[in-house]
Amino acid sequence: MGKKGVVLGISAYKQGSAAVLVADGEITAAAREERFSRVMGDSAFPVASVRYVLKEAGVEFGKVDAIVFDDPLPAGESVKARWRKFVFQMRVSWMLKQFGRTKAPLLFPEHLLPCAANAFFPSPFERAAILTINETGTAICVGNKAHLRIIRETGEPHSAAVLYRTFADFLGFGTGGELEGLALYGDTFSAQTQLFKEKITDELVEMKEDGAIVLDMYYFDAAAKPLRINVREWELLFGIPQRARDGALTGGHANFASAACQVLTMIITRLAETVKMLTEESNLVMAGEVLSSCAANNRTIPSKLFKNIWIQPVAGAAGSALGAALAGHHVHLERKRVLVADADRMCYTCLGPEYAEPEIEAVLTRCGARYRHFKTFDELASVVSWDLAGGQVVGWFQGRMEFGVEGLGNRSVLADARNPKIQKALGLKTKHGERFVPFGASVLAEDASRWFPTVAVSPYKTTAFLLHERHRLPEVNPEEDIFTRLYRQRSSVPAVTCVDYSVRVQTVSEESNKKLWTLLNCFKKLTQTGLLANTAFQIGDRPMACTPEDAYNDFLYSELDCLVMGNFLLYHNKQPGIGGKANQVKPSHPQTDSP
Repeated sequence: MGKKGVVLGISAYKQGSAAVLVADGEITAAAREERFSRVMGDSAFPVASVRYVLKEAGVEFGKVDAIVFDDPLPAGESVKARWRKFVFQMRVSWMLKQFGRTKAPLLFPEHLLPCAANAFFPSPFERAAILTINETGTAICVGNKAHLRIIRETGEPHSAAVLYRTFADFLGFGTGGELEGLALYGDTFSAQTQLFKEKITDELVEMKEDGAIVLDMYYFDAAAKPLRINVREWELLFGIPQRARDGALTGGHANFASAACQVLTMIITRLAETVKMLTEESNLVMAGEVLSSCAANNRTIPSKLFKNIWIQPVAGAAGSALGAALAGHHVHLERKRVLVADADRMCYTCLGPEYAEPEIEAVLTRCGARYRHFKTFDELASVVSWDLAGGQVVGWFQGRMEFGVEGLGNRSVLADARNPKIQKALGLKTKHGERFVPFGASVLAEDASRWFPTVAVSPYKTTAFLLHERHRLPEVNPEEDIFTRLYRQRSSVPAVTCVDYSVRVQTVSEESNKKLWTLLNCFKKLTQTGLLANTAFQIGDRPMACTPEDAYNDFLYSELDCLVMGNFLLYHNKQPGIGGKANQVKPSHPQTDSP
C-alpha cells in the first residue's frame, strides 16, 4: 500500500463521465471528460481525464492503491444481469490497460455507495444524515467519521430526479434550473396551475407520506434509457403540447412549471422530514441535481429540522467519480477522515487544469491575438473594473478550472449586475438566445449581509437568498409576458434578481478566490458595489473553456467584449480576422467504448 493512500475514482458510460484522484484523503485533481474532448455531456471512458489527474498529482498509474469505478449497471441476480456485469467489468479492465500495469484492485461498488460518499465525505461535519436523490433511486444514510450506514433506499425509476428531468423535458429544457426559473413566472394559485398539480399527483405520480413516490409507467417509455416521457399521453393528460426547445414560452408553460415545482417541493420536504425521523441527526448533507437546485434546498427544508445543511455542488456522474474515489479511500483502504476547521475539502471545486503565463502567451502569439499584458494583477483588476462599469461583458480565465458546472471565478463570464441591459446581453453572448433565468451573483463575503439579510457562507451558488428590501423596486404589472417582466428593472442589480427577488449567491472571500475577490474590491472602489453577475465560461452548447485555446476561440465565437487570461487583457474589436477560426487544440479523444 502506498504511503499516501492514492485512489483513482472513475465514472463513465453515462452523461458527464469524469475522473478524480484522492491522495492521503485530499481531493488532488478532478475533471470532466467533456472539457478535454469538447463534446458536451461526453459519456465515453474518461481517458484524458484520467491522464490529467495522474499528471496533476504526480502519480504513476502503477503507484495507485485502488481504482474505484462507479458501477452504472442496476443490481440483479439473474444470469443475464450477472453476465452483463461481468462483461462490463472486463471491458473497463481492458480500457485501463492503456495507462500501464498496476496491481491495484479494481472495485465496482453499487451506485449508492459513491453517491452517499460524495455527499458526506467532503462535508464539514463529523457526522450527519445523508439524503441522495438521483435517477437510480433515493437513499437515506448516516455518515459518522469515515463510516457510512444505509438506512433506507428505493430503486429506479421511481425517483424525484427522474420526475425533475422529465418535467424539464416536457417544457423543452435541457436542465431543471430552467424549469425552476420559469416556475417563478407562473400563477401559483390560478385554476390552471392547480389543475396541472392535481393531474400530476392524481395520475402521473403516487406520493407517499414519507416522500417515496411511484411513477405511473403508462405515461413513460419504459424501454428508454434513461426513462423518457410518453409525449402523446402527457399532452393528452395536461392539455398542452410538448414545447420545442426553441419554442415560444406561454403562461401555460409557466403555470405547468409552477405546478411541477410545487410537487417536487412537497416530495423533498416529506423526504427531509423522514430523514430527520429516521436518523435524529442535527446535520444534513445532500447530493443530486434536484437537490442542488436553489428552490429545493432553500425553500423546502424547514430550518427547524436541521441545525446545519451542506449541499454537494458537484452532482451527476462527475459527483459519482468523486464519491467513488473517497469511498475507496475511507471504506476500502480504511483510512481515517480528518476534518480541518474552516477548510473547504472541495477546494471550492477548482480542481482542474491551470495554465501559467508563458503557456497563455504562447497560445496568444500562435493565434495572432492582440493583447495587453499587465505587470501586476492589481493594475489589471483596476482596468477591468472600468470596462465592467462601462457595460462590457468579460470572459474571465484564471487558475484551476472548476469541476462543477458553475463558474466560480476561474472559468467565468462577468458583467455589471446593475446594468439593466446586461441580462439580455449576457444571454445573447453566452447562450446565443434570450435567457429568462437571471444569472448568479458573486459578492464580497464581507458585504453579503448588506445585500442579503439572511445570507450564510455560500461559496458554490447552490443557494438563493432574498434581496434586501432597500435594493428592491416594486413589480409594475405581473400580468405582462415573461420577457417583458424579465427585463423590467426590479432591483438595483436587475441582471441577477429573479421576479421573486431571490438571487443565486456566491460569497467570495480572499481565501476562496483571491483574484475574483481583488476584482470585486476594485469594482467596489469604483462603483460602491462589491457584486458582479457571474455565469460559467460556457458558450452555447460548448463545454466550459478548459485551455487558453478554448477560451480564445470561444471569445471570438461569442463576441464577448473582453477576455482576461492570467494578466493578459484582450478586446474583441481589436482582434484580427473577427469571425475567423482561432487556432484550436484538436479534440484528442482516446479510444472509447460503451457498455
